Amino acid sequence: MKVSELQMQQGIRPLKPIDGTSRTAQSKAGASKVDFGSLLQNKLQQNSALKFSAHALKRLEARELNLNELDLQRLQQGVRQLEAKGAQNSVVLMDDRAFVVSVKNKTVITAIHQNQSDQKIFTNIDSLAIV
Repeated sequence: MKVSELQMQQGIRPLKPIDGTSRTAQSKAGASKVDFGSLLQNKLQQNSALKFSAHALKRLEARELNLNELDLQRLQQGVRQLEAKGAQNSVVLMDDRAFVVSVKNKTVITAIHQNQSDQKIFTNIDSLAIV
């Protein structure tokens, strides 16, 4: 029985892989494929991205509230400012639209247009941002 077979049988990993390349060489080769900085940046962007609940998406569609890229940026900026102030549940007013947002979860809960709402009362809100 070869030493490498005995090591594998007992669960002992060899110092060098069977193909002859060292673990350091393998690590360096793998490191060039995934850059830690870009991986971290992607994760941060995912965490800072604003999400829309299913309810909010239905309301946007039903009320024909269209958001372009600039609108999304303004909404995200408003949520970031609210987060910096310690807000939890907020209303973000943008032009003639209002968005109820869970700041903690970075999620838009619902959206209304100024002209489409009979009730203009928001409850359980701790802050308001005008963007």
